Amino acid sequence: MAKPQLEKVVAPTHERLTWQQICARYPDEWVVLTELAWKDADEESDELASAVVLGHAKQRADSLQASRATRERERIVEYTSRFTGPLVPPGHVSFRFLDL
Repeated sequence: MAKPQLEKVVAPTHERLTWQQICARYPDEWVVLTELAWKDADEESDELASAVVLGHAKQRADSLQASRATRERERIVEYTSRFTGPLVPPGHVSFRFLDL
């Protein structure tokens, strides 16, 4: 009797993408990122220049779950998640509550 074939598991490519490329490739999705590079090398600027995508999904929890195996296998402890679309959908009103 022939042995069953095991499915080949392919590791993520760890392709570095610019924030613009990430937004174009994963529109309106949550992305889990590692190896972040900041614009002008200034983390305080909060302007992401590029990163490596570990996982992505429409829901934040699903994106974290999608990246979990890679994070555990490669012992990645520094990662973050960001949304690639507008934070307030078009047609919605956002109110800022001020502490008066």
